[in-house]
Amino acid sequence: MENTLAPSRKRRVVKRLLTALAVLLALIIVVVGHDELVQEFPSFNSRLDEIDLGSGRTRTTRYLFFVPISVAIHQTAVSRVLADAGGAEGDEQWHTTHSHMHTVLVRVRVNYRHGGAPGSIDSLSKVWQTGGFTADARRKSARQLLHVMRESKAAGLGGLYVSELIGLIQDRNPPADMLTAADIPDDLAEQVLCK
Repeated sequence: MENTLAPSRKRRVVKRLLTALAVLLALIIVVVGHDELVQEFPSFNSRLDEIDLGSGRTRTTRYLFFVPISVAIHQTAVSRVLADAGGAEGDEQWHTTHSHMHTVLVRVRVNYRHGGAPGSIDSLSKVWQTGGFTADARRKSARQLLHVMRESKAAGLGGLYVSELIGLIQDRNPPADMLTAADIPDDLAEQVLCK
């Protein structure tokens, strides 16, 4: 006794399988062929943002199906200032700032302890531009900001350090043209850490 399907039913099953395979193949070709789609399609893409608290550089690692597909290291205002002065403060010290995990229905962004670090670096850069910092003052404040972020147990102390620098600029009497390294107290970072 032979177990066979009717010819019309066989054709329908084969046709459905071939259609499903064709759709799957087309989707794979479209996704792999268009990098923009891979970067934006929520179920395929995840990202990890990190900061090196030794140099101020940032690193972005992109994942596709949990496999790293690209790593990009970016210079920041702090890392450029420190590079001009001989480089980083010690070894690399990478810390996660944010992770972006995407599922089909939900996008999740998790902030970690050093999540405010990139914003603090951007704020410091703006303070340098508006406050008239000399090159030595920029280096000193960059080192102190990284020290605060490395040693702090609370997330927002980098922003508090930048606020203290703004206070120094506002308290200058008479207002000087440039803020020098001597105008920044050597223990300003420690004062912020004690708050």
